[in-house]
Amino acid sequence: MNFNIKKYYWFLLLLFLPNGCEDNINNAESSETLFSVTFDIGKNDRVLDIEQTNDNGYIILLNNQSSSLGPNHTGGYFLLKIDQNGIQKQIVELDTITFCVYTEAGQIIDGSYIVRGFYVTGDTPPPNIMPGDVLRINYDFTNQIQNFETISKGKFNPNGYTSLRSELSIIWDPFTSIINHKMSNVLWTGDTLWASDDILPEILTVDSNFSAYNQASIHLDVAVITDEGGCILMGQNDGSLHLAKINPEGNVEWVKIIENGSYDEVNVDGNAFLFDHIEQTIDGGYIISGANLMKLSPQGEFEWINENPIEVDDIINTDFDVRQMKDGSYLLAGYYPNNDLENGVPYIIKTDNLGNVVSRVDFTDFLPPTRFEATNDGGYIFSASYDLGNGDTDVAIIKFDSDGRMLELGN
Repeated sequence: MNFNIKKYYWFLLLLFLPNGCEDNINNAESSETLFSVTFDIGKNDRVLDIEQTNDNGYIILLNNQSSSLGPNHTGGYFLLKIDQNGIQKQIVELDTITFCVYTEAGQIIDGSYIVRGFYVTGDTPPPNIMPGDVLRINYDFTNQIQNFETISKGKFNPNGYTSLRSELSIIWDPFTSIINHKMSNVLWTGDTLWASDDILPEILTVDSNFSAYNQASIHLDVAVITDEGGCILMGQNDGSLHLAKINPEGNVEWVKIIENGSYDEVNVDGNAFLFDHIEQTIDGGYIISGANLMKLSPQGEFEWINENPIEVDDIINTDFDVRQMKDGSYLLAGYYPNNDLENGVPYIIKTDNLGNVVSRVDFTDFLPPTRFEATNDGGYIFSASYDLGNGDTDVAIIKFDSDGRMLELGN
């Protein structure tokens, strides 16, 4: 396969500051790097994940499709490594026999890479009993190994992963089905720091209302691994958001249920079921986004909310992801309308540290999905599918500095 890379160093565009552009961004006063690149891998290319690596470059999970953009990932999957200047270093096509779908990528503490995958149920069964959902790829991309790690509804970071699995057991007389929510914290070396046979009873001891509407259909996820090695569990139930903080020893630290009537500001049309993404903040608290932007303290107490920061009429049918910048401000990214993969317009919104909108930029030549991450130098990296205007798309990756400056893609 012929991988073509097109790189454009055009004029500098100032997105977020009103006082114009600088002629030279990479000067003695700034160590921030800017680049704008596109990658042409195949038909309808798109990025599924982008993460900064320990050498300040980036690892990117890509997908190309043989048909138009849609909700299902089809075609091939690729792992691309670029350096801090956006220059391609390595690329490998991922094995689609072990897993037919890949969703996340990252670098772990030994320098190798992992990709989360799973097998879609359907006409074609998995090739064998799946021992785990992690594919490990060594640093030079020469080997792909399926390991026995099972993250399931958990999260991972460079040190290890917090796994959450729901296991069903049956008691026949009388017939009873029991679901246990098993959790564990495991290092990539294979060492288990702690494990719980069922975390839910401990949560219910703290607050018996936690997702207690129907114990057989609770949907819990590890929303984020915290800086100290704990995690936040998230569940949603009929318009309420349920959060549980698990400490680094695997014990429940606090439980917070945000429901109708909890905070007048949270409810939109009598419904608080509008939060999907959680990130830990610099002060140890949490920023939660969905259609609104809400800040919680480190103890899970409500601090402030910005209702509908993207300022659209139908906030029920849109949402956005959030990252905090080094200066305490926030970046929101998504596309509107979010139910239109063909025509939705990606955007980036910047707010101050209290969630007040500072600026918004729409990327009218791009298509969803969008991916973005805050970077070590105080800037951020953004990616979406770039519409070539001929029925095809390339992947565009743009590195912004901390003031929102970028190099614009050429045509």
